Amino acid sequence: MIDTKQIKGSPYNKDNPIRKIDSVSYVYDYTKGGNITGAYCGPACVAMLTGVDFDEIIELMKGESATKAVLKKALDYYGIRYAPKSTKYNPDIPLPDVCIIRMMIANTGIGHWGIFFKGKYYDPDWGIQDKCPPGLKIFQVWEIYP
Repeated sequence: MIDTKQIKGSPYNKDNPIRKIDSVSYVYDYTKGGNITGAYCGPACVAMLTGVDFDEIIELMKGESATKAVLKKALDYYGIRYAPKSTKYNPDIPLPDVCIIRMMIANTGIGHWGIFFKGKYYDPDWGIQDKCPPGLKIFQVWEIYP
């Protein structure tokens, strides 16, 4: 059974999402925040999935670190459905058509979020790519239901 609980203050829920995910518009994380990557890769991913303005997503998330729990709250707010658990990445298994990918930046230990949508990688820092951006290693896959 799908949880249809409405998040306080949201006009959306799982039965009435902000939109059907049939496309993704790329969002660049312009914040950089002195890090190797932008400071808001997670909010940029939520913006790509929802079609909501990046700055509005940052405001909604109130500057919280983009943990999976925080991303879940944001996706719940917009009524976006997702798999209850993420899975360990296996390069021998094709990625779902729509998913959030958790990556590690080589030799840094820094985590990073991106989107995989129908054969393309949408990375908030490195753009739209045919392959996982160089220097990044996928370790977790979290399916999003369109």
